[in-house]
Amino acid sequence: MSYDFFIYDVGADPSAPTSPPEYFDEETGDPIIEPVTEQKLKLMRTVAARLQREYARLSVSESNMKSTEGEQNDSGPSIHANDMDDGFGMSFDILPASIEVNLPYLAQGAEAHRAIRQLIDCMKAIEDCTPYRTYDPQLDRVLDLNNDFDEVVATYAPIVERLHGAENSNKPWWRFW
Repeated sequence: MSYDFFIYDVGADPSAPTSPPEYFDEETGDPIIEPVTEQKLKLMRTVAARLQREYARLSVSESNMKSTEGEQNDSGPSIHANDMDDGFGMSFDILPASIEVNLPYLAQGAEAHRAIRQLIDCMKAIEDCTPYRTYDPQLDRVLDLNNDFDEVVATYAPIVERLHGAENSNKPWWRFW
């Protein structure tokens, strides 16, 4: 389980109600894979490099990084960055039109504050080098990364506490409520 964010181009009015881009065709259930231009690939690599400058613990790997302009492709390019080996467990899936961000519900107390501060700093770095903004589905809105730290912590921390409490109970692990 993780606290998730979606970073993408929210359009001209970031205060308007919005949701992340659709990844699957509603009628067929097939993935929506758009052609990828060299410009999008360059932006993806720029984001990955900027994330590594912001947070040196991130490990980065690329997959299928080629232009698909003018051709069909059954899997799009992606760049995955995470700190699984030495950090908070955060991960960034950098896709041609969006970035999916995950922070596992692991960090408690002061550690949760440090994890979310690092995560927000990384998301600010992404917003600084892209036309994208960060959408928080838990809060159901686009975040103001300069002002929403306390609200994100207030949403994240109680879930971690409940999960850790469930570990110490006689209930099955999936019944943490």
